[in-house]
Amino acid sequence: MVIKAQSTMEYLLLLGIIVVVALIVVGIYTNFFVFSEPVTTMQNKQLWANGPIKILDVITDDQGNSNFIIQNKLLYSINFSGYSVFGKKIVFDENVLFLPEQTKNVFIPKVNECVGNCVFKNFLLYYFVSDYSEEFSYGGFDLIPGKSVNLISE
Repeated sequence: MVIKAQSTMEYLLLLGIIVVVALIVVGIYTNFFVFSEPVTTMQNKQLWANGPIKILDVITDDQGNSNFIIQNKLLYSINFSGYSVFGKKIVFDENVLFLPEQTKNVFIPKVNECVGNCVFKNFLLYYFVSDYSEEFSYGGFDLIPGKSVNLISE
């Protein structure tokens, strides 16, 4: 009686191991187990292009100069007052006015921390809405700029 019980337990244990291995193999082949992938430049552009303030493109050169193409998708005028990157807030000398639906190039010289291949960590744009004194911000996501040989301020 002990021998039959032992062989039954061994059979059930072996059957259980086979089922678990089969489930793992099926899960891997059907992408049931999703492994996080790094964000591509295209995915990053789509993230920033779907907000109320769109960053349509960013190009950075080897000296740390950056050219942003920004569009105001809000129904009212806004004044960009600065940005934050790498946890450091930079305020513009002059606010940049954006009318509703307006697209502009914004040149930012010497973002020193972003020389070479880089990612702007936790990028934020700061702005004022017309007729309000409170400063707002948009963003907080990483921003992956494209590369250019040399950018010159317009």
